[in-house]
Amino acid sequence: MLNADLIDALNFIFNARVPPKWGNISWVAPTLGLWFTGLLQRFEQLDKWINAGRPRAFWLTGFFNPNGFLTAMRQEVSRKHQGWALDDVIMFTEVTKYELEDVPARFGVYSRG
Repeated sequence: MLNADLIDALNFIFNARVPPKWGNISWVAPTLGLWFTGLLQRFEQLDKWINAGRPRAFWLTGFFNPNGFLTAMRQEVSRKHQGWALDDVIMFTEVTKYELEDVPARFGVYSRG
């Protein structure tokens, strides 16, 4: 027998909408199709990272916690330079017109999206 939460979720899925309880633990999307597309893209990014190594550019909005990723990037930079304090590492943004396959291997992190 289905409980009320499952019935509610099935009704939202039937109407191609993201069940509210999913939105509480994942990302916001206006339709179930867009939510599922985001799920597949997130899986693809993480799967490629695990199986093919570090990507040249990261899809920043594909992370559940982008600020955590940016903090980890700052930690990586401070560890590569002996004597640098994490609080002294400054992030800056430079907009480029690279295609994903043309991103140069350079010190730092490229993000997209």
